[in-house]
Amino acid sequence: MRIGVSITYITPFVEPRDAVVISQAAEKLGFATIWRGEHVLTFPKYTSKYPYTLDSHEEGKKAWLTRPDIGIPETFLILMFIAAHTSRIRLGTGICIVPQRNPVYTASMSATLDMYSNGRLIFGAGLGWSSEEYQALGVPWKERGKRMDEYLELIKMLWTQSDVEFHGITYELPHCMQYPKPIQKPHPPIYIGGEGDAALTRVVRHANGWYGMGLDPDQVRERRKRLVELCAQHGRDPSTIQVAIAPYFRSVTKDEARRYADAGVDELIIMMSAPTVQEHIDLFEAHAALTELA
Repeated sequence: MRIGVSITYITPFVEPRDAVVISQAAEKLGFATIWRGEHVLTFPKYTSKYPYTLDSHEEGKKAWLTRPDIGIPETFLILMFIAAHTSRIRLGTGICIVPQRNPVYTASMSATLDMYSNGRLIFGAGLGWSSEEYQALGVPWKERGKRMDEYLELIKMLWTQSDVEFHGITYELPHCMQYPKPIQKPHPPIYIGGEGDAALTRVVRHANGWYGMGLDPDQVRERRKRLVELCAQHGRDPSTIQVAIAPYFRSVTKDEARRYADAGVDELIIMMSAPTVQEHIDLFEAHAALTELA
């Protein structure tokens, strides 16, 4: 089982140079991947339910999302910056909110990141949870699942085909070309984030992996069983799907990590958030022994 890390990396707590120190420390300590989520906007109040906090969603969001000075640097740019200062660790978007972005730009940015990182991108994709963010970006909240499916199809076409033309319900693209292409062939691995049946069905139909968050080993086992059932329904070999699980912002012991491995987890992602660089590194060092399980 591989061990990765997910870093929140939010301003004003970290400076640009800190990303270099943090990512190089993660690579030196043997972690397989470094993941970054995204939110281009935050809001003083939310009606949308945040699904992953340890306490109530409202109290959890107040901890950081509703702070007026909080900012989340753009994910692809941060990962490109990290790529320039590392050589081995893989770079994951965990997750990219695909339906609220222009798919042509998303395909181009991800292909460029894969090229400049020498084929280290893992493209984690999901729907997101904030209707406020969709509305502010002028993107309909309704039919976001259909938009997600079509955008993923188009992104894969732009990654793999010389000539592209697309006519969907949510997007139209005339005959065109896009370069550069990703280094990884046929394309960077796609991981779908989410825990419900809709997300797992999307994994089976579109992806190379499943990115689940906030699940304990028993919950993983149940969801993985459902994933196998959906594979049977769609004629997909479940062994072709990687399972990546991120326990929600908590430490994981070796015994717990073994339970995740026994539940069928291929990559365990340790989520970390700390106000200083040294505290990030301390968290890395506290979990470095888990890499011995790989």
